[in-house]
Amino acid sequence: MEAFTRATEKLRRRLFRKPATGESVSIFRSLKDALAEEGELRHAAFCACAVARCEEALSRPFHQASEYSQAGAMLLNQQLTDEAQGVARGDELVDEAMQCFLLAAKAYDSQGSPVAFTVLEQLAMGLEAAGRHNAAAAYFAKAGQGHMRHGSEGAAMRCFEQSFQCHFKADDYEAAAAALERLGEVIARRITMVQALGADGATERGMQVEQALSLFLVRIIQREREAAKAAMLALIQQLPGQDQQALTPLLQGCMELGDGHDPVALKKVLSEVQLWLSEEQLSVNLLRLVLEAATDRSFLQ
Repeated sequence: MEAFTRATEKLRRRLFRKPATGESVSIFRSLKDALAEEGELRHAAFCACAVARCEEALSRPFHQASEYSQAGAMLLNQQLTDEAQGVARGDELVDEAMQCFLLAAKAYDSQGSPVAFTVLEQLAMGLEAAGRHNAAAAYFAKAGQGHMRHGSEGAAMRCFEQSFQCHFKADDYEAAAAALERLGEVIARRITMVQALGADGATERGMQVEQALSLFLVRIIQREREAAKAAMLALIQQLPGQDQQALTPLLQGCMELGDGHDPVALKKVLSEVQLWLSEEQLSVNLLRLVLEAATDRSFLQ
């Protein structure tokens, strides 16, 4: 820490007299690495921000963005470490980390780089780890929208799924349903694209069924009968003929049991529904999360 104080004071005097950004980059980067090695992540993040400002002055936006991303990650890691050790800091470090990630995304975006949306994903993951589920959901959604604009449907689907999960964990079921509907739009677009390339889109159609069933169950959780009915009809249309005949009465039973708030009976019916799902679909967090909630949460008691 003494070395950090001496170096920053020395650079401050130099920079006020005559900018020496090239030398400053080297000194601050060395300090950043040394402080990170010692576990002083907050001070290391300050050094990374100083390097980023120097890189900006040198018109090197990609280097600038990289340093801001590192600063954001270090601040979030410091916050999580402090919480694990019982150190109370409030949300100060989370707010600082957010600003760093947003500056990084802005720098990447100024160069037309899709890495900007990956940075927003990183920010969202950090916010989720810090327990800020609604904020995380918002940045996952922004990242998904950016990936869509750049034609990265796979990355967009991942982001909208994560956005749904965060809203769901925050008990914001309306926002969770909206995220599922957006995910459904992306999956449909993906199916159209892969079929145009000559593929059968079987994987994507399986994801579509999983998304539709999840939306149906969320609507049951909301006790939105008409919306649940509409989701059920949309789901049935996506199923092969033989599955439609088998699952339709089961899905109708789910609606009735949801209305009656009978978690034991609903769980039994849902276990039968799961028999019709593929192993791949059952391994997806999206559906598993909703299936557990639909039978375990207090709103059905």
